[in-house]
Amino acid sequence: MSEVQDRVKVLLEWCAANSIFIDSQIRVGSNSQAGIGVFSEDCFIPPQTTRALVRIRKDSVLSVRTCSLAGVIPSNPYGLAAQLSLSLALHVEILKGRQSRWHGYLQSLPVGVMDLPLFWDLHTDANENEDGSGALTWLRGTEARKIIFGRTENGATKLEEVTCFYYDVAKPLLLHYTEVWRQDASTRMPTLLDFYRAFSLVSSRAFLVDAYHGLSMVPIADAYVMNHRINVYRD
Repeated sequence: MSEVQDRVKVLLEWCAANSIFIDSQIRVGSNSQAGIGVFSEDCFIPPQTTRALVRIRKDSVLSVRTCSLAGVIPSNPYGLAAQLSLSLALHVEILKGRQSRWHGYLQSLPVGVMDLPLFWDLHTDANENEDGSGALTWLRGTEARKIIFGRTENGATKLEEVTCFYYDVAKPLLLHYTEVWRQDASTRMPTLLDFYRAFSLVSSRAFLVDAYHGLSMVPIADAYVMNHRINVYRD
């Protein structure tokens, strides 16, 4: 069994343990292009189908209300503030590793910062992104570039806002609550790049569940093209 197949197996076992129903018309698997995702077992599933393909209990959803620092991480209903809060919640659970109750789900997520335009110009020791820097030139004069490099009401770009949140909010909280996420003395300390990864996952996968949970990471559904019916329900 390959490493990816093993990760899929762990994810499916976690889904079964958390009563997540997956219809027989779809399967969780992987391919070289898409990585781990949800694929149709049939040639075509009509978008207008009333059949629920996935049913997910709300206590399986990862949000600022359910994470290990629930009540500590500021809750925000929408916008960049909601993304940043959820990124911190996700970051904490990733840091916990196998101790997180979402570990089976989290280990299936892509490794590294997602390939989003926001991070195309990101250069670190672990990420020399010359292609991304070049690609940004193609965005000149577009609305996409305005969104990426436009200034917020605080006078900062979006990436600057993410960075400031990490240093002003996320890092101080993580260092104050090390007993929540630090497994032992060998556990490596969190980094800004780790937080960028969490933010990139939230930006590409999270969606609004309800007024209580707000923006959330929803296992299985977040890897599925949302043209079909997904039920997120309270037990």
